[in-house]
Amino acid sequence: MEPIQSTIESLQLMDLEEGCFAINWIGQGGFVFKMPGGSILCVDPYLSNSVEKFEGLETRRMWFPAFPLARFKPDVVICTHDHLDHTDPETIPLIAAYSNALFLGPTESYEHMKRMHIDQKRLKKFNQGDTYQGKDFTVKAVYAKHTQDSIGLLVQIQNTKIYITGDTEDSERLYDLESEKIDILITCINGKLGNLNAREACKLAKKLSVKHIIPMHYGLIPSNTVQLHEFMNVCNEMGLKEWILKPEVNFICKIADTEQMLQEVI
Repeated sequence: MEPIQSTIESLQLMDLEEGCFAINWIGQGGFVFKMPGGSILCVDPYLSNSVEKFEGLETRRMWFPAFPLARFKPDVVICTHDHLDHTDPETIPLIAAYSNALFLGPTESYEHMKRMHIDQKRLKKFNQGDTYQGKDFTVKAVYAKHTQDSIGLLVQIQNTKIYITGDTEDSERLYDLESEKIDILITCINGKLGNLNAREACKLAKKLSVKHIIPMHYGLIPSNTVQLHEFMNVCNEMGLKEWILKPEVNFICKIADTEQMLQEVI
């Protein structure tokens, strides 16, 4: 019997129409992007249950990933900081074993990945101010207020800019990105353990004048989540256009028209 194809596998095999990219939220702060030229970028994959092993039952995952890591072939993996749910010692080595991915992260994540025995030729330090040029996308590491060397990510796909906050508290320094003319903000909303809450995330979206806001970092770890309706209520109050991504579902976005709603696909 043929194994059932996961959404991540279908994303990897997907033939995108010209001027489109695909995005899949894999839970917590994790995302997988398929770029217009076929590159696969993965951010902060947490696909194990390692947090529970260190922090107890209250941090057990509320759901588990449906796709096998043995068939996950990203080109680039970026970890935004060295916490278990962002530089996961059980997920990262498996991705390395089954793919030819390049791994980027700030110094603490980089050193942690070295201890995972990943070939150093496949590791690259990626600290605030650094830029990585992929085949069909660019990523810049930007400020985040969390751990000592946490970063956010400014991803440019042709003429579309996506800002991924990573884990961060509120800070005036986040507003320095106003001049970047960001189209889509992907932001933490849980308001716990050094992260923006829903109102702070929406305030950031307003300050940056983004076209759409995508929430993340909720709905996975019981002790570190928030009710989604709280976020949606604030969006409605502040006149923001939110995109709610279902976990492990592929969405297509037209680069030239980010005003258009994402299209959900298999």
